[in-house]
Amino acid sequence: MIGFIAAYLLPKDVWLVMEYCVGTATDLMKMGGRVFNEQEIATILGETLKGFFIFFIDFFIDLIDKLP
Repeated sequence: MIGFIAAYLLPKDVWLVMEYCVGTATDLMKMGGRVFNEQEIATILGETLKGFFIFFIDFFIDLIDKLP
């Protein structure tokens, strides 16, 4: 359904870049006239968590590289 592309740390935000999917998850549910099933929700959350994991691994690797 969607996939993680990249993550960016801003001064007060973390932005996750995901594959384009027409709009928000809510928009997709409204267009389809139904709620997501368990597998669809698992896919969305799994890809989002994958994005956070990759972001934090990169963040900590950069942090460790900067240590004396």
